[in-house]
Amino acid sequence: MTRYEAYIKKDWQESGQAYVVAARLRDDGRVQLGALLLDCWCLGVRDAAFVDDYSEAEYRDALQNHLPDDLRQPIHPACAKKLVEGAVEYAQQLGFAPHRDYRKARRVFSGVEASACPETFTYGKDGKPLFVSSEDDRPERIKRVLSMLEAHCGKDGYHYICRAEEGELFDEEAAAADGNDPHVTRQALFDWLEDEPDDVPHFYEVSGLITAMQLCPQVIMPTKILEVLWGPKGRNWNSTEDMKFFLNLLMDYWNAISDVVMYSTTNSGNTEDQHPVDVWEKDFDDDLDLIAARIEWAIGFKRATEIWRHAWGNALTRPDLAPEWAVIAWWADFKKLRSEEEVVAYTKNMPSRTLNHAVTALARALRTSKP
Repeated sequence: MTRYEAYIKKDWQESGQAYVVAARLRDDGRVQLGALLLDCWCLGVRDAAFVDDYSEAEYRDALQNHLPDDLRQPIHPACAKKLVEGAVEYAQQLGFAPHRDYRKARRVFSGVEASACPETFTYGKDGKPLFVSSEDDRPERIKRVLSMLEAHCGKDGYHYICRAEEGELFDEEAAAADGNDPHVTRQALFDWLEDEPDDVPHFYEVSGLITAMQLCPQVIMPTKILEVLWGPKGRNWNSTEDMKFFLNLLMDYWNAISDVVMYSTTNSGNTEDQHPVDVWEKDFDDDLDLIAARIEWAIGFKRATEIWRHAWGNALTRPDLAPEWAVIAWWADFKKLRSEEEVVAYTKNMPSRTLNHAVTALARALRTSKP
């Protein structure tokens, strides 16, 4: 018979941050584990993890690591599920989606009825949302959260306690004044797309898509991106304010890329330093993460040539641009490889030109031929 266990960090009501670990112990001895960090005052599920096939010994070790004995207390699984689902619903009303791994983690509650919990949970603080930033929240993300709260609740409809990386009190007015900062826009779009389901293209693929759209000889409207992201039926927006917020973010980033493309095509110089590929080595500590970002970017760029093929005219078949298209195809097709042997064989045919050089050459060739 399947058994369930759930634990929660002690004194979570005082901070509004509830760390919940739940387990589904099957009769074959295997265990599913879900760990969720809840912000019951504002953001809902801030983080989530799921393991599908632990042994019971592995589960007990993981439980001890996540929530040591002196920090945890048991909670009925039905109440754990009710608390989690209530936090998600509250956050969604404010425009915040749960962490992208929540959909996996909630599997641990399969077979548990939240209605069996007699407790009543309240969300927010003193009748209003209260956003308390964590040490990991960058100023750009803080600005996005505060903008969303103001859009949903009005200026006096929420509270916040925010500190920047240096430990100084976050200045909301200063952040608002940075609304046109391309770095702020970039990070906000990155965060937004990270919160979307896994089947929605994330930031680097979208960046490649936008860059290709801007280089296309025929004009492609920015709003065409929405169908690429969420299909013909579109996204189920929580509110009109959410939709407007995203569209403004999208247009700000579109304009930022337009400026980068213009700069890279009108200024001569080292294409390793000035190019339209919004993937930068300084942003990565791990070379594999850098490679993965370049692959995603190239996938997005190539995707634009496939979706709107008619708009490219003869640009895709021009002999002088064949080496550049070959570089993009090489990076975009990397993800199709399924084994280490395939990767080794594929990398032996690596083009001599880099992705940055190839895209810059395409930009200069296509932009100078545009009316």
